[in-house]
Amino acid sequence: MAIRGKEQPLGEVLEQLVSRYKMRGKLDEVQLHQWWDEILGPDIARQTDSLFLNGTRILVRISSSAVRNELVFAKVKLIEKINARFGSDRITELIFI
Repeated sequence: MAIRGKEQPLGEVLEQLVSRYKMRGKLDEVQLHQWWDEILGPDIARQTDSLFLNGTRILVRISSSAVRNELVFAKVKLIEKINARFGSDRITELIFI
């Protein structure tokens, strides 16, 4: 954080706050929810009951077993798309339950 009288860009200050209060994981999860429809497409995304970010893993509860099976085959591609959105190799595992 800036010392009184020393100016810093707002973006830097916000990043420091996020880091200091360990909010990065929750903010990433919110972003993931926002991207989910675009990554999967609206029809498949509607089959998602819940979505959790746990460290480097994403846990996805899917209501349809047929959709779950299709997503298992596309797991590597989905992880690549998600990591491209994050701009890093943030996600290492995608678990469908």
